[in-house]
Amino acid sequence: MFNNKKFQFFILLLLAFIWGSSFIIIKKGLILFSETEVASLRITLAAIPLLPIGLKRMKTLTKKEFIYVIISGFIGTGIPAYLFSIAQKHITSSEASIYNSLTPLFTLLIAYFFFKTKVHILNFIGVIIGLIGSVFLITQKAEFQAGYSLNPYYGILLIIATLMYGFNTNHLKYNLKNVDELTIISVSFLMMFLPSLLFLSNKQFIEKVNNPMFLQLILYLSILALVGTTTAMIIWVKLIKHISVIFASTVTYFITFFAMGWGLLDNENFNINHLIAVICIFAGIYLVNYKSRNGVQ
Repeated sequence: MFNNKKFQFFILLLLAFIWGSSFIIIKKGLILFSETEVASLRITLAAIPLLPIGLKRMKTLTKKEFIYVIISGFIGTGIPAYLFSIAQKHITSSEASIYNSLTPLFTLLIAYFFFKTKVHILNFIGVIIGLIGSVFLITQKAEFQAGYSLNPYYGILLIIATLMYGFNTNHLKYNLKNVDELTIISVSFLMMFLPSLLFLSNKQFIEKVNNPMFLQLILYLSILALVGTTTAMIIWVKLIKHISVIFASTVTYFITFFAMGWGLLDNENFNINHLIAVICIFAGIYLVNYKSRNGVQ
């Protein structure tokens, strides 16, 4: 089924909708919780149902595979979760999704420099154009009014996060191709569970339990954790083993559209810098995919 092109495209759209909705959920979570609490809740809630599976599957891994799984967990999910939460305290969810679309550009660079993937000169031009787009977001003036970012420079954290996503996409494809997706996800979340739980074991977080918004926001973050993180990641790891890393990373095209749609519904504003950034990054992604259209993998 995962070898069927139409099914692959359907799965990409489904993942795009799920992940495109995650930015607005993070934004809502930050109304009550701190940046580290939002990220920690996301990881902790996602890890809890996977703990028994992770404990069992961990024994099936070789030492090398175990290390690779831990790397995948922290680079592909753990650290980026905190970077996105911290950044979204200062920039809009729409902008966060635009930065997220840099992932295919970094996926190509990592594939070339670390995994010896052949690339075309147009691919590198695409990367440059895409990065120029991100500059328009970082250097724009902060707008101190509703619907705009308060500090665009926090977008640098998201560039680092997408660089990690790009690495992890290749890491999964080439270093963990013989490990099944449930083992990768369950063991990686098992390793991230205790560190994330530590961020929630403080007086400030416990006091928020009595807040009227607590249960509602926990519900939102549970959906983000169980659907947007656990389930989506299992599907993603399964899919990545059947398609090229470049094609897989273009899911960020659609993520951006879904996320910006949610942002507009939540009264976020869209200016000329956003338009230029989207055009540049999407043009860059188009050129980055040039090789797949010419049969070079």
